[in-house]
Amino acid sequence: MYRNARFWAWVNGGWVKLTLRGGDELTNGGGGPTEEGYWFWSTRWSHCGSYVLEELHIRSRDCDGPHEHHECYRAELEQLGANEAPDGTRVPAWSRSFAGQRDHTAEAAGY
Repeated sequence: MYRNARFWAWVNGGWVKLTLRGGDELTNGGGGPTEEGYWFWSTRWSHCGSYVLEELHIRSRDCDGPHEHHECYRAELEQLGANEAPDGTRVPAWSRSFAGQRDHTAEAAGY
């Protein structure tokens, strides 16, 4: 059995202390219409045993068509308070494990 993962995350404009038990997931998201289309973002935190995974996903559409952006970060349980934010809050030492993007219109045009 793995210990709980407790860490600070920036959520909706402020620091929030999150607690995940082994196997737990939490999701936060938002978005809506824009002048040229829409945008939607989501963040998911997952307790994966010895580490926490943070996944960021953004989907949008504007006059150039649909776009997607995805990033994935990992922090070992021992590193959940290893870094310091500018205001002194102890935050995870995230290491990026993946980042990618798609521009559907560019792909359709062969770029």
